[in-house]
Amino acid sequence: MKTLFQKIGPGLLVAAAGIGAGDMIISIQTGLEFRWIYPLVVILACVLKYTITEGIARHQLASGKSLIERWNLIMPLWARLLFMAFFIVWSYMVGAALISTTGLAASTIFTGLTKEWWAALSSLLAFVLVFIGKYDLIEKLTTALILLMFGILVPAAVYYLIADKITLVTENQYEPLTLIMSMLGGVGGSVTMLSYSYWASEKKWSAEEGIQKSRTDLRLSYIITGIFILSLMCITFKMQKTGELKSGTDLILGLASAFERLYGKSGDILLKVCFWGVAFSSLLAVWSGVPYLFEDFLNGLKTGSNNSEPSRTSKTYRLFLAFLSLAPLATAIFQSAIRSVINYTLISSFFVLGISLSLLIINNNKNWMGKWTNTTANKIILSLSLVVFGGLLIWQLLK
Repeated sequence: MKTLFQKIGPGLLVAAAGIGAGDMIISIQTGLEFRWIYPLVVILACVLKYTITEGIARHQLASGKSLIERWNLIMPLWARLLFMAFFIVWSYMVGAALISTTGLAASTIFTGLTKEWWAALSSLLAFVLVFIGKYDLIEKLTTALILLMFGILVPAAVYYLIADKITLVTENQYEPLTLIMSMLGGVGGSVTMLSYSYWASEKKWSAEEGIQKSRTDLRLSYIITGIFILSLMCITFKMQKTGELKSGTDLILGLASAFERLYGKSGDILLKVCFWGVAFSSLLAVWSGVPYLFEDFLNGLKTGSNNSEPSRTSKTYRLFLAFLSLAPLATAIFQSAIRSVINYTLISSFFVLGISLSLLIINNNKNWMGKWTNTTANKIILSLSLVVFGGLLIWQLLK
């Protein structure tokens, strides 16, 4: 077990960025409106996102340049400016979703304050931890919170699968296609996949050894992500058949009630605390990773090339961290948690499509990648990613 945990690195930060807000909320909703295609979509999303994140890390470790630094060197200025504008919009939307879901989870534990107040306090707490903390602290906090929730949800899922027969849920709150597209956009991360290479740099990984470590790390992390989502989907599916769950805050309260029957009197508070913990770990991971992307891109826009490495202590990093923490608060307060999540997971498809295309082209260049160019499997999966996220993009434009 100790060896297993030693192999887990920044991959769990990528998992945390999705599990807390996107994966968890969408998993609950798909459990309520279960169809057998949903588990298949989860598996497909994990395979696609693993391949993309591995390609991002492989590019940086093999070439010595981040994918964003490569874009700054080869993309025309207009394309980089367009990406920057879109990135800021995405950051605002993902910030609103994370803040909203974290506040919702916290308000079920401490009822003295409203979810709006807890949303603001959670965002500020994450800001402080990232602002003053070191990478090791962020990694340890997110890893502990995810593994705690994982250890509670998986046994519960097994229990509920054995306890009853599975019956089909027929009443829908969201269209199945919307939920499918949201899962593809959100499961396993989106733009936050780009953060992985910066976290890997924090680990001081380099070249061949680092590539092997990142592959092991990411395989473990996406396996954990897939099992986590499917477990939550199973549990909420069982709750729906007995009329225990509805929507909104009832999702968390209904799960807490079910866990009280399974784990005893402490089950109720344990589920609520863990739910907040995973939601907060997502907030923490995004607040830690996304400012790196902004700083790296801005460095390239200002100088034409990236002469300095992004730093957690730079003014640019901390200013964008403040933007993430404060700017989305109004949207987070006035919009429902589920709707916020669906909004940002759908818009994320634009980024994933662009990243997939970049990796398909850039990672085939032997002058940059040496022996670490794309394998045949990489090419096939990245091509599939283009089809999947290209279809998602077209669907969003036409709907």
